[in-house]
Amino acid sequence: MLQCCDMSIDVLVMRHALSEANNWDNIGTPAHYAKGAPLMPKGREQARAKRGELITEYGINPEETEAAASTLERTEETGREVGFAALRVYSLLDEFDPDPKDWPLVLKDIAKGHCPQELLEEAYALLNNPPEEKVWITHGVKIAGIAHALGGIKFANNRPYPDFCEITKLQID
Repeated sequence: MLQCCDMSIDVLVMRHALSEANNWDNIGTPAHYAKGAPLMPKGREQARAKRGELITEYGINPEETEAAASTLERTEETGREVGFAALRVYSLLDEFDPDPKDWPLVLKDIAKGHCPQELLEEAYALLNNPPEEKVWITHGVKIAGIAHALGGIKFANNRPYPDFCEITKLQID
């Protein structure tokens, strides 16, 4: 059995904003699920709108806060659009990376409440070596893996993973 966490910390985990990698119009093109895909204009708007929520709901002023992000462009761009003072990148926050042909099965499994073992192992690796920042910007499937590792977390509208720019407060014990 995998072990998790030698400490207790509270973090806010934010899914990146809408990007070309998640644009259903790009299915079958190199942009769909592309690691270097930038945010779409709507995604930049989503990210800028989260600044107020961070301040009013969580007491975090992005202009005075350093956030953690994955090494993929869409998380860093989300952080810049939110207005974080600085971003530190961590490969442990990178998107789960199965074979592209396996993505539909991975998403179907997560929707059924199952977590692929490799994703769960990645989540435990992250939780046992967490970024020191109190805000993490990462990817929906990665956040779903973290949720499974922590025993299950509900996202808005009962989704199996968070929506774009959705912020989830986690207590990591």
